Amino acid sequence: MDSITGASSMITPYSMNNQLAQNMIKRKDTNGDKSLTADEFGGSLEVFNRIDKNSDGKIDLTELSKSGISKFLDQQTSSLISSLDKNGDNVLNADELKVSADTFSKIDTNGDGTADRNELNNYYIANHAASQYQQTMNSTNSTATPISGNIIA
Repeated sequence: MDSITGASSMITPYSMNNQLAQNMIKRKDTNGDKSLTADEFGGSLEVFNRIDKNSDGKIDLTELSKSGISKFLDQQTSSLISSLDKNGDNVLNADELKVSADTFSKIDTNGDGTADRNELNNYYIANHAASQYQQTMNSTNSTATPISGNIIA
């Protein structure tokens, strides 16, 4: 049983990053080719070209998963929850998140009145991920690290 638990804990971070990359492609892929063009990606051409390792003008799931953008996003979301979660339930309500009811309803896709990590990640992917990743990469020129502030705004 211990080896199964240990193996699953090693797989989970990769699976989560891969799932975030899949969600980003799903939400931003307007032409349905299961990859992102520079326009669909929405970040700078410099960042796009760094991720597009085979220089085919598209970012596919493998390239996006390996880019660190998913890890960056999940770090941002975890940091956001840690800093704003007043009641310690590891999810955020509209008051904790400091957003309007309209914005919160877009984030809270299951309608339970809270925004969990997946909901926050998915909202962010749909609205801000590429540009925020670009800003961080441009300012650090290294592996992306969490920044403070509200990633939802």
